[in-house]
Amino acid sequence: CILWPLGGTPDEVAGRSFLAPAEVAELLDGLCEKDPGLTYVLRPHPNWPVSALTTKYGMLDNSGELEANLLAADLVCVEASTVGLQAILRGIPTICLHFADYVLYPDFGWALSARTVDEMVGQIQRREFFDPPAEIGRHAGGAAARVADLVIRLEHGISRENPERAQDPAPAGVPR
Repeated sequence: CILWPLGGTPDEVAGRSFLAPAEVAELLDGLCEKDPGLTYVLRPHPNWPVSALTTKYGMLDNSGELEANLLAADLVCVEASTVGLQAILRGIPTICLHFADYVLYPDFGWALSARTVDEMVGQIQRREFFDPPAEIGRHAGGAAARVADLVIRLEHGISRENPERAQDPAPAGVPR
């Protein structure tokens, strides 16, 4: 699933405009039409609500539940959004369109950048995106790793109080 956080303003940022929500939906519908294994979620910015947007292969999620969107995402495509950095810190491949010089994380090798829509579409079609470097989680204080460990323990019924309760054997490296 591709997560695309929509821009927060119809005005220019850093001398450039964000794609309009309908343009993003049309772009992603065209990409999904060519690759049936893809789907997407558009997440409106809290400062720029979107409604009545028609999508064919994706959905508009106005729930405001960013964490749920990130958990479901295999790839995050951003223009200029802190959601890109949040995705990177969670180890989710990210592509930054038009604003790589503004958000900077592609300059660190943490995400891909695309100067044009066609370049980004090509990167997705060729699956050129990559997982962000693992050491980034350590820079963020390790919270992402702790949450991932907790999710795995919960999934396997493992608790600190009752480590033998596991229904399935815990994956290697999961503390009991």
